[in-house]
Amino acid sequence: MLVAIAILSTVQPQPVEPASDPAPILAQLCESNESGVSADLVRIATPNTNAEPSVITMTFRRSAGAEGTLTRVELPEVTFFHDGAFLRAERTGEGNHAVVYETAAPPNFAEAISHIAPVWPMPRLWTLDEFGSAKDPALGTIAFSHAILDGSMATLIGEIPAGEVTVLIDTETDSVLSLEAQVRDGSILCTYTPIETGEPDAWRIEPDGRWVVRRLAQLSLAGPPIETGVTLPDLGLITPDYSGISLSEIQSLDQIRRSGPWVVLLMLKADSTPDVYDLSGEVARGVWSRAANEIAALGADDVSRYWLGHRSLIVAVTTDLDILPDRVKQIAAIAPPGIPTLISTEPELTLDRLDRELPLTAILVDPERTVGAVVPIENAETGISAILDAMRSYTRPSAEPEAPVLSSE
Repeated sequence: MLVAIAILSTVQPQPVEPASDPAPILAQLCESNESGVSADLVRIATPNTNAEPSVITMTFRRSAGAEGTLTRVELPEVTFFHDGAFLRAERTGEGNHAVVYETAAPPNFAEAISHIAPVWPMPRLWTLDEFGSAKDPALGTIAFSHAILDGSMATLIGEIPAGEVTVLIDTETDSVLSLEAQVRDGSILCTYTPIETGEPDAWRIEPDGRWVVRRLAQLSLAGPPIETGVTLPDLGLITPDYSGISLSEIQSLDQIRRSGPWVVLLMLKADSTPDVYDLSGEVARGVWSRAANEIAALGADDVSRYWLGHRSLIVAVTTDLDILPDRVKQIAAIAPPGIPTLISTEPELTLDRLDRELPLTAILVDPERTVGAVVPIENAETGISAILDAMRSYTRPSAEPEAPVLSSE
């Protein structure tokens, strides 16, 4: 009999903790949201037409205190940063972050992000309304009815118009660990795993020295880096008289073709300071002068003469998708005299694909638009020497010149 009693006692269900009032737990959670630093790895699983749910993974960092609130969200392709005044974004995980999105934003991060991207359940942003219900950016008002306690873990049960919401909270750390809710098309399951916060000052996305764009779509992923051996796209360019011309059309012009094999694209930002434009002119004139001297010193039958032939063009790159004629005239007015200047509205095909960001970069392109060299230019002397070295390195003794080398100007 004693054995039977012992066996029965081992299979008896443990007593269930009685339902508790969720109000103190919610109040403590929302109070902790107003101060301190937190960081979570967030995994969101949503319904899908297939058997497998759609899953999004991101990191959510937040620092709140008397000096203000900082929020950083890292999605697979885009990272957002909000400081209460501006919302900024950059591409995630790329070496070249030349482009940054920026817009004035309301103080509340959820409101700021909702203007440009879908929101998701964010317990770190929860506040309580006058009835003690939690306000969530994605789910709206959640009226919690009771909590089930298990040690430091509390499971809160609540309701939204679409159905039930279940939230698991660690009351020792005031952290939401999971959230499951009924939504219109099924259910959503979010898990929140604490991670290292890092230094909040390092979360910032700074716009200084970068392209500032006003449309999030302009952060679209750039192509592979422009480097020796790749084929440059057939760029669509704008002339100072507001006509359109492509790079291939330029290269097919008889005057350009007869100058030699290279088109030297001196790329800079359209809003560069006058000294950068002056530098581009100094480099163009210096390369032409020194190349002409070398060509003159070579024999008429020396094929090396051909590979020093070139035509330099300035390409001023702007993020304006619909650049106006007056702006084109402004750019042309600041350009150095005597050097052809064209305008590109495709930073994603040009400067945004350069590994190293400098005020001026020279890209040597052959008749097939194959890149022969990429030369970052910090000053005129080293830039001129590097461009000429690149031309000399492409001397091909067996090559037959396509046309006589007359002039690069």
